[in-house]
Amino acid sequence: MKIKKIFATGMFRSGTTFLAKLINSNKKITFISDSFFSVFKFAKNDFFNENIYNKPFDDYLYLNPNLKEFNKFQKLNLKNLKFKKNLKQINKIINKDTKKFSPEFNKKTYLKIKNDNYHLLFKEIFDILHKVKNNYIVGLKEVWVVEFIPLLINFDKNIKNLIIIRDPRAVIASNFHSKQTYPLVFLIKQWKKISNLAFYYKKKFPKKVYLIKFENLIENPIKEIRRINNFLKLKNGLTNSDIKKLKWTQNTSYNIYKKKFNKMSIHKWKEILTHDEIKFIEKYCFIEMEMFNYKRDYINKKNFWWKSEIPKRKVQLSKWIKPFVKNLGYINLNFLNIENLKFSDFKSNAKFKNKYLYNNVLYSHHKKIFRKLLL
Repeated sequence: MKIKKIFATGMFRSGTTFLAKLINSNKKITFISDSFFSVFKFAKNDFFNENIYNKPFDDYLYLNPNLKEFNKFQKLNLKNLKFKKNLKQINKIINKDTKKFSPEFNKKTYLKIKNDNYHLLFKEIFDILHKVKNNYIVGLKEVWVVEFIPLLINFDKNIKNLIIIRDPRAVIASNFHSKQTYPLVFLIKQWKKISNLAFYYKKKFPKKVYLIKFENLIENPIKEIRRINNFLKLKNGLTNSDIKKLKWTQNTSYNIYKKKFNKMSIHKWKEILTHDEIKFIEKYCFIEMEMFNYKRDYINKKNFWWKSEIPKRKVQLSKWIKPFVKNLGYINLNFLNIENLKFSDFKSNAKFKNKYLYNNVLYSHHKKIFRKLLL
C-alpha cells in the first residue's frame, strides 16, 4: 500500500497548529508539526545560494531579479537539488524542533539518509512518519513555506495540500501580543505573498490544493471538517469523537485557555491593534482581503487615498530578525512607494509591465477587484 501524503502550510499565527492537531487527532493519520522546517529552509538556501540560515523567505512581490529566480524555483525538481548540508547538523535542528513543537514524535525522526538530493530527503521524511504508527496516511505542517507546493506536487503528484488563511489583522495582532514580534511591513508583505500564492495555487492545482479560512474552521467546524475529509478522500476521516478526545487548547498567545473551537479569537485583534494600524493593514492588504471576503472596518472608496505612513509601535523584536530589519530595510518607504504606484496604475488603467507581481493572471485579477471597488 502506498503512503498517502498531506502537506499543510500557511502563515504563522494563522491556525496552522490548530489544524495540524485536529488532523492528528485521527488515529489512522500521523501528522507532525514544525519539525522539518530546517529541511525546507536548507533547500531554499541551497537553491538561492544563500549562506545565512535565518535569512527570511522573500515575499516575491517586487523586483524582477527575485521574480525570475522565484519562477525557476517553482519549476524545480527536487532530484536536481543537491543536499549540501551536514546531516548531523540538520538532525540536531530537527530533533530540537520536534522536542519543542511535536514532543509526541521526539526521538523518532532521525534522518539516516546518505544520498545527496532533496527528493530522497523528503522521501525519507514521509517514510519516517509512516513508521511512527504504521499509518499509511501521513503528513506534516510547516509555516512560511507555501511556495514549496509546486515542488511537492512535482515530488509526488498525489500529495494533498492544505493552506490555511486568516484575517491579516488577526495574524498581526497575535504577533504583536506575543514575545516574538516582527515589523508591521514585514508581516504585511509575508501575508500578501502567502495569500496570493494560495489563491494562485488553488486556481492552478484545484484537485491538489484546498484553502481553509481559519474563521470558517472556528465558526462552522463540522461543515469545514466534512469538506477537509472530502478533499483528502478520507473514508474514515475526522470525526466529532476524535475532537472530543483532544487535550489541547487554542490561542495561548492571548492567554485564552479554552479547548477546541474558541470563537473569541476571531475578533480579538480589535482590542490589540490601534486605529492607524488597522487602517494601514486594510489599505495595503485591501485586494487580498477582498479575495478572501474579509470585510474592512475603515478603508473604502472614500478614504482609500489617505496619506498612509507606517504606524509606529514599541515592540521587542525577535532576535533573529533584528539584523535583517536593519540591513535589508523591511521597514522603509519603498514598500509604500511601490504599492501606491501599483494602485495608481490600476486607477489609470495602465498596461502591466511585469513590475510588481510575479504572475500576470493574478495581477489582472487584482486590477479588476481594485477598479470594481474603488473607481
